[in-house]
Amino acid sequence: MPDAARPAIPVPGTTSHTLAARDRREGALRYLKAGSGTPPVLLHTVRTQAEHFRALIPLVADRFTGYALDLPGMGYSEIVPGASYDEPAMRAGVERLLTGLDLEDVTLLGESMGAVLALTTAAGLPDRVRRVIAGVEPKAALRRILRGGLGDKTACARTT
Repeated sequence: MPDAARPAIPVPGTTSHTLAARDRREGALRYLKAGSGTPPVLLHTVRTQAEHFRALIPLVADRFTGYALDLPGMGYSEIVPGASYDEPAMRAGVERLLTGLDLEDVTLLGESMGAVLALTTAAGLPDRVRRVIAGVEPKAALRRILRGGLGDKTACARTT
């Protein structure tokens, strides 16, 4: 993936990064990063990209180091001909981000398919993932997090 690739949708305060592929079967992963503090990792749904969270990232960047991943084969992450893009392959991409950047005490926030990946990744990496926020539309949970921070235990309560 060329470093010159720039997102078409600007996200204030973010920088775009690429995690290199380890072999020919996987592609380079692109992610956005902003802020400082404990790391929430944002996982989008199918047929979108990291900029899907463009309204959220600036809201949390003053308290957290936010990472928004372009899932394998989506957004600006590399498409590898013949590669699998099923759940285990997508989960491997999320795991590669967490281990490749040595992220710990992570909150995974996923929407729709990203929610499934957040849950399955947390099950496979319990020493790295502290919390999961999984849903179809996570805005209500995000409002609670912004009021009480990622340490707020009520943030995971049922939101209707």
